[in-house]
Amino acid sequence: MAFQVTFGKGGMATSQLGGLTPALLDEAQKSGKMNLVARGIEKICDDILGINERASQKEELDFSKTDSGVKWYERVTVTSLLLNSNSIKEIPDGISRLIPLVTLDCGANEIALVSPEIGKLTNLTSLSLSSNSIPSLPPQMAALTLLTSLKLDSNQLTELGDWIGSLTNLLSLSA
Repeated sequence: MAFQVTFGKGGMATSQLGGLTPALLDEAQKSGKMNLVARGIEKICDDILGINERASQKEELDFSKTDSGVKWYERVTVTSLLLNSNSIKEIPDGISRLIPLVTLDCGANEIALVSPEIGKLTNLTSLSLSSNSIPSLPPQMAALTLLTSLKLDSNQLTELGDWIGSLTNLLSLSA
């Protein structure tokens, strides 16, 4: 996977994708948690959406390699994605590529549109979309029946819709 690296403030190397670097992606694949809090990200890009596809790719065995990257056999599925405090404008259609997610935090962004594909993230137990500009949510969220925590406060929502009654495991709702 190729990355274009530029040098930002203080001489720190960052990719043109809001601070995504190969090392950061490797760490996410080793821990199962992708922490992209406050990195100036404006969109949920393919590198984020495809993190678990990257994890399943097997590398050609080369015993002479001494690089420090995560080996295919060390990779785990990313189940936690923290994207809060960025400048993200939408939850895109490709979000369904992240079906294994258990936790998704997109609070404190500029989100105004949530794709109906969010309803395919049926493993989610915690979803935060608080402090955005969301006017409405797709009824496909009714499929998120494992949710125990849903944060929707500080948005432009005027109603939640009947789908909220489908979330039978919900223990905490802030709207």
